[in-house]
Amino acid sequence: DLGDVTFSSSTLTVSSLNAFVFANDADNSISVTATTGTTAGKPLTISAGSSATGSNNVNGGDLVLASGGGDGTGTSSIQFKTKVSGTDAAAESMRIHTNGFVGIGTAAPTSQLSILSDAASASDSGATLLLATNDGATMASGHRLGVIEFAGAEDGSGTLTVGARIEAVTEEAFDATNNDTKLVFYTTTGNASQTAAFTLTNAGNATVAGDLDIDGNDLTFGNGASIVNTDANTLTITEATTVFSGDIRLNGNDIKASDGTTAITLSGAD
Repeated sequence: DLGDVTFSSSTLTVSSLNAFVFANDADNSISVTATTGTTAGKPLTISAGSSATGSNNVNGGDLVLASGGGDGTGTSSIQFKTKVSGTDAAAESMRIHTNGFVGIGTAAPTSQLSILSDAASASDSGATLLLATNDGATMASGHRLGVIEFAGAEDGSGTLTVGARIEAVTEEAFDATNNDTKLVFYTTTGNASQTAAFTLTNAGNATVAGDLDIDGNDLTFGNGASIVNTDANTLTITEATTVFSGDIRLNGNDIKASDGTTAITLSGAD
């Protein structure tokens, strides 16, 4: 019965069709005929149904992409293919694996999101993840370029609470020659109370909100001077001249020479 089938102005309409099912005796496809000569290929749009417009706040139809169901430990995936520059055919560029892992540039993702670059290894190559902000206006000083948040469930209902985050924040208004930006690392204490624990400015200056514990024994400065934790009771300063701008308080009365012998003995309150 073709009474519900109409064809007009290159549009085929089947008014009562709710499902289009292919035979299962071969691989199946829907495609647009290739063009000839120097004419670019034509796009193919698949769209879910739209609602009538007005003031009723009605939802549009969802577009659902589903790979085939299997049996037992069988798998299926959704693959996205694009034309590769320099070749004539389309090749896979992204895949949603059977376990929900997403792979960009890889058909075998090993995490929720795996990004693989096949560009030649170099100092300016490698996989890239870009977080950007652009509302059409210039970024002002103190505005956030992007943020990465780390969260987990705080109850059995799946309520997610952010436990830490990393922000990139502008330190000046952006223009063609000035783009100073700092990184701010936040941690959480108490009931979802986040505070800046570590800040790294564009100049390389670091601010730590709490104590700084160093697992190593050496602290080396840019001019070559260093402070070395020689042993549990000794800090060695390697700079030839050490200048103190304030008072020096000693718990003991002796100032030692490099060989451990007493060079100066202090006595009394003065």
